[in-house]
Amino acid sequence: PFELKERYARDYVRLYCSPEKRGDICAVLAEVSPQPEDFGVSFAVNATVEALPYLDRVKEHIGGFEVIQGNMDDVFLNAVGAEAQKE
Repeated sequence: PFELKERYARDYVRLYCSPEKRGDICAVLAEVSPQPEDFGVSFAVNATVEALPYLDRVKEHIGGFEVIQGNMDDVFLNAVGAEAQKE
């Protein structure tokens, strides 16, 4: 399962912040295509450890964060999608 997750699933980072800080965070993290959300900002990374430098860059703007790891449902959807594109 770990190898499948590494290949087909992505992790998501949720940054919790006030609405006033969302624009600042999105500007700092522009290269990872951050998405404004009700709670703050989210963005995808290929592996959890990749989130660390981004967290360091925005730490003064956030009140908290969480990393949501990809799961086997993501693996299935992405693997089936990848196979369907080959056909």
